[in-house]
Amino acid sequence: MAQPNQQNQAAQQAPKPQPSAQRMGFDATRPLRYGWSATKGSVGGLLDGMSSWGRKGAWVGVGLGLLMGMAGTFSVGLILGMAVTGLATGAVAGAGIGFISGGTSAVGRAHRREKYADELAERKAARAEREARTQQAAPVQTGPSWRDRVAYQRAASTYNFDRALQQAEENERDFESRWQDRVSQGTDHNQQRGF
Repeated sequence: MAQPNQQNQAAQQAPKPQPSAQRMGFDATRPLRYGWSATKGSVGGLLDGMSSWGRKGAWVGVGLGLLMGMAGTFSVGLILGMAVTGLATGAVAGAGIGFISGGTSAVGRAHRREKYADELAERKAARAEREARTQQAAPVQTGPSWRDRVAYQRAASTYNFDRALQQAEENERDFESRWQDRVSQGTDHNQQRGF
């Protein structure tokens, strides 16, 4: 059976999620915010629906006017009348659809925005708590450790040894390729310098 002191330590070490201010209790302003979002979304959706559906309706009206003109007598007045009728019909239909869908989508966006803000606040609180725990447990170090000093000495020794080998190979190449050696190996009896 665990000691009471060990149980207290385990309870203190377990992370405790901190609820955000909006989830702690009833928020009286939430219905007002959602209502304002629904109103703005409905008005915006109404206007957007009128513009997009009205434009499509006008083109459909022009097309129908042209078809009716081909079937009977061609008249610009008929085409314009059909375009205006299509514009009005499309605008009314778009206004209705936009009014309904704009409000609901605006409320959904407001809900997601608040939910995301709550999640960010919870993550921030959890991160701060985690950083506080790790900063307390981190040891204080005043200088390089013994392992760091030994690793530095080994790296410096390896570098110096490699540099000495490179210098020795370079000196050997220089001694083997002197100008006199190249001239004595030539077959033209020293008339050229052997370059």
